[in-house]
Amino acid sequence: MSKFYIILLALSISTILSSQCPNSSEILLRSQSAVEQYIYDYPNCEEFDGTLTIGHFGQPISTDIKDISGLSSFKRVLGTVRIRNCDSLVSLEGLHNLEYIGRDLVIGANDLLRNLDQLEKLDTINEILEVYDNPVLDTLFSSDQIKHIGESIEFFRNPSLRQINGLGNITSLTDFVYIADNDVLESFSGLSNLTSIGGDVDILSNMNIPDLTGFDNVTQIGGALSIFGMTIIDLNGLNNLKTVGENLRITGNPNLESLEGLPSLDSIYGSLEIIECPNLRSIVSLDNLKFIGSRLNISETGLSDLSGLGNTAPLNNRLTIEDNPELISIAQIRLDSVMSSSVNINDNVKLTDISPLMDVDTIGNGLRLTDNLFLTDCSSLCPSLTDGEISSIISIRGNGPGCTSQDEILTVSCISNTFEEYLNLNIQYFPNPAIDKIQITADYPIDGVTLFTIEGKAVKIEKFKTSSNDVVLPLRDLKQGFYFLQIKSKNLSHIGRFMKL
Repeated sequence: MSKFYIILLALSISTILSSQCPNSSEILLRSQSAVEQYIYDYPNCEEFDGTLTIGHFGQPISTDIKDISGLSSFKRVLGTVRIRNCDSLVSLEGLHNLEYIGRDLVIGANDLLRNLDQLEKLDTINEILEVYDNPVLDTLFSSDQIKHIGESIEFFRNPSLRQINGLGNITSLTDFVYIADNDVLESFSGLSNLTSIGGDVDILSNMNIPDLTGFDNVTQIGGALSIFGMTIIDLNGLNNLKTVGENLRITGNPNLESLEGLPSLDSIYGSLEIIECPNLRSIVSLDNLKFIGSRLNISETGLSDLSGLGNTAPLNNRLTIEDNPELISIAQIRLDSVMSSSVNINDNVKLTDISPLMDVDTIGNGLRLTDNLFLTDCSSLCPSLTDGEISSIISIRGNGPGCTSQDEILTVSCISNTFEEYLNLNIQYFPNPAIDKIQITADYPIDGVTLFTIEGKAVKIEKFKTSSNDVVLPLRDLKQGFYFLQIKSKNLSHIGRFMKL
């Protein structure tokens, strides 16, 4: 038989099959009687070139559909298959011969459906698999018969879903992964052969998940990666991830202790945001990270420093370091000489080291340095405050003595420190901690000393009529705690910190 006749025969068979199906763009079955009428009218429809809807889609109206076993003629649906709001449906028996879906498979709000086992011959979903709001659904497919999902997978608000199974043959997705609010989901192990994802990955509020096990073979994510979860303690499972095409957001993870699981991460082409992770103590697993394309935001963490970002190329976009109560130093990051957006360093009570700002001479959209109570050395701001340029707002307040305002930084750090180094004041103060007095010595006469609380309130001001290189300051009237002392000498100034016992 010639090739022409084979093609003609195939087209004829397809035409015959299609002619046994409704001549419409959608089969809409909203009741049990509609299902039975369809079975009576079209008992041999194998391939339908449109959408098959069982139940109500687009509005939360329940149906009485409980038996679709008569739909067994379906083998191929070239559009979308939607099964939604079928409160009495306990099984998908009837779709057991379905092999191919040309667009999406949507399973939503079916109160009694426990699994998708009856879709035993389905091997291709050309676009999206979406499963949501099924209260007793505990597993997906009985075997790994699904060989291809073209675009995306979505599983959300399935409170009984324990396993994402049946997807072991899926190796890539061109679009997104969205897995959220599945309260008893144990792991993502059913996705263990997935290597690349073209769009976003959102892992949100799955309340039984300790890590990201299951994504072990994923090497690249084309979009953003967002991780939000009350029970996640580390990021194991992302060990082979090398690139994130947009933002990496790690937010709202109160039990996250480390970023262990990201040793291979090389590039983030968007922002890195680590927010609301109060027990996060270490990000050293980011040691291989070479590039962050946009903003860096580290806020509300338990970090004491930023070790792990030392190999990252100098940042040149918005920098936000806020409300990290244990943070002492940001010395581990590198900044470009030109920051195209704002620099925000606020409410880090123990922060003492902002030295990377020494490399910055231009800030594009404002500088905000506020309420860092122990910050007394702001000399690293001198290049941008004196010879550089800061566009828009400059807000400097609530920091330790020497850093309470732009004028004070200019006076104490940018001007005084230059002369102090030149004059070699060599100031020392001891003992530290002190009990009832503190002795201050310098190579230059001391004109006065002011003591501040860590909140910046002046509690003792001593001016000496006769300057001396060696003075003793009584402390008996001070309460126990940390204090700053500002030592003035010939219009120069030095800031130190000590503890009163």
